[in-house]
Amino acid sequence: MKAIAVDLAQNKLALAQQAFARLQTANSYEAAEQAWADFLVAVGAVYSKLEQGAKGVGKSDAWFGRQKHQRKRDALLRYLHFARDSDVHGIEHITHRDVPTIDGKPIVFRPEHFGKEIPLQIRKVDPVTNAPVGDPLDGTLRGPNIVLRTVTNQKFGDRCDVPTEHQGQAIEVPTPQLIAELGIKYMIAMVAEARSLVVQDT
Repeated sequence: MKAIAVDLAQNKLALAQQAFARLQTANSYEAAEQAWADFLVAVGAVYSKLEQGAKGVGKSDAWFGRQKHQRKRDALLRYLHFARDSDVHGIEHITHRDVPTIDGKPIVFRPEHFGKEIPLQIRKVDPVTNAPVGDPLDGTLRGPNIVLRTVTNQKFGDRCDVPTEHQGQAIEVPTPQLIAELGIKYMIAMVAEARSLVVQDT
């Protein structure tokens, strides 16, 4: 593995981490959409730099081949790849805006509730007297957020669904924030592994 490729991949990983941090603290649809798009581009660039650094270099060539194979097999990694290509090369929306409602009316949230789960207590009410019935139950209300969509590879027309698992572990609620968090963890490990190959291939 060429050392400069790992250094450049590390730079792109830093950009992905910055975009992830912005996604976690986004307080509007626009901010979340931009952070998610920036995250996808940076993740794609990590792969591109490592691919160039591995070409024709000892064990690294085969190693990167395995990384590409893993990206095809793993639902989350495949989705990040497809979503990036769809956003950069396509003309479809890769997310949509979830607006929580009650009885068809939008709920008003504070900006800090964007993309968050808000703890609350739920209590049954007698339909006749409107008096509380029984003990309150703990619950959560999801604030507004962007929601991932099925994306399409424009070149080949292949579709990729929102991931519900990663490395054999189920993803119950695939929010962009969680998908990015899992993606960052994987990228950190991948770049560290690539750096170890710089020594092995010299």
